[in-house]
Amino acid sequence: MCTGGNLASDDTYMTRGAVTARHLPPVPACSPMDIRPSKNHPPRVVLAINGVIGAGKSTALDKLPVYLPADARTATEPCEEWQNFPLDDGSGRTENMLQQLADDPAGNAYLFQNMTLMTRVCGQQKNICGPVPASVGVLERDPIGDWLFAACILRGTRWAVYRRWWKDIVARLAVSVDVQVYLRVSVDTAMRRIEKRSRGAESKITRAYIEQLVAAHDDLYLGTGPESVALRAQLGVGTVVELDGNVEFEEMNEAERGQWFQPLLAVITCTA
Repeated sequence: MCTGGNLASDDTYMTRGAVTARHLPPVPACSPMDIRPSKNHPPRVVLAINGVIGAGKSTALDKLPVYLPADARTATEPCEEWQNFPLDDGSGRTENMLQQLADDPAGNAYLFQNMTLMTRVCGQQKNICGPVPASVGVLERDPIGDWLFAACILRGTRWAVYRRWWKDIVARLAVSVDVQVYLRVSVDTAMRRIEKRSRGAESKITRAYIEQLVAAHDDLYLGTGPESVALRAQLGVGTVVELDGNVEFEEMNEAERGQWFQPLLAVITCTA
């Protein structure tokens, strides 16, 4: 498991280039008031799809609804907001937070992780809660997934402050996750997909960083040692369903996709 104070240098995260540091005002995309318990109702069963970069979360989330009840609600990652984060200084300007993280991981990681946590929980509560509770809600990554990424890049005081901030936010959420869906993928597959989709901010991601993320996810979701068991209890990890993220959905027919989702669908039935 990645632990903030015991990581190698930031060079294991992304390669460095010439960087001009830019410091953004810490303005969240939504108010902390928005994460207080909602008057709307959360779904009866909530799933979170987690995995490393390149695990296939977005693709799985795109294909899953056809196998779920018609009233199921989903919440995708607000990547567009992260790439066009409003400064709210009256200028109308935005900043690409993903690119800033790529350009200067050491300088921008704490700001980025706080921003992703805040925008994620605000968006998730708004998107899957409603006046009438849905039967199923599906999240593309959840605060536990955020915690794993933060654990692999933050250290020292920043890591300590983030953990306290994370704990306070999660304690106040109206949405709790019942089933953690771990898309387990090999480092080779993740790196191949990252290279193939060629997203600008991902071009500096190194193999060493993906190896860290895979190890951290494996330890949390699949680890059998006392440290992994204790961490799952600490973070509130409930039922875990492991799915093979190395499969390529584009090469599967409808029957094969249904079979791939079957372990998850069985758990949903039992949980509901």
